[in-house]
Amino acid sequence: MSEQDEGTSTLLLLIRHAEQRTLLEIDAPLSDRGLMQAERLGERLAGLPISSIVTSPLARARDTAAPLGRMIGITPTIHEGLEEVRLPADHLRHMFSNTAASGMEPDVNDYASTTMASIAISQKFTWGRSGTGETGVELRARLTSTIDRIVEEAGHGVVACVSHGGAINAALATWIGIEKDMWFVPWHTGVTGLLFSGGTRTLLFVNDATHLTRDEDILSVVTSSLRLE
Repeated sequence: MSEQDEGTSTLLLLIRHAEQRTLLEIDAPLSDRGLMQAERLGERLAGLPISSIVTSPLARARDTAAPLGRMIGITPTIHEGLEEVRLPADHLRHMFSNTAASGMEPDVNDYASTTMASIAISQKFTWGRSGTGETGVELRARLTSTIDRIVEEAGHGVVACVSHGGAINAALATWIGIEKDMWFVPWHTGVTGLLFSGGTRTLLFVNDATHLTRDEDILSVVTSSLRLE
């Protein structure tokens, strides 16, 4: 990315899409809860000086961006580089086939109980292997170069980018200097903020979803599933 002019800043909001109806379809629509999450995200961000909205081409990302676009009168731009990790469809289905998310409407406790959450602390976790899908190295390079181009094109202001869990993991790993595959659970409509100012990038916050109601925010859902007695 070329350096911004002195005094020019861009706030990038990297957002995970709202909850999809099922994890077993590559391009599933949003669930009923996901539609509510998207509306609440739009309500929260509508008061900000949003200069552009950019979204992955997948339906769940486009549908998440739609309420914000409607509220502020900006048509979201689709960017192929923001899509999820590029893995074969059968590989993705295998990843999720043994989780509680096999139902059409994921239960709220899926977030705390899926095997994807446990992968966060696994040292053996990897994305695709060379020749069988996008590798972690390729994913990180794609996401960071995509974001650099989006910020360069925006020039200034607040840019809302709606993407996916794996993609957000890749970008965050690069920003904090982790040179291996990692997985944390980005909350649906969780927002990660990165400030671009001149040649400096500052990670301001990660996975902020305070616009969600108490029964949907990550603290309430995870702690309600714990056995504390």
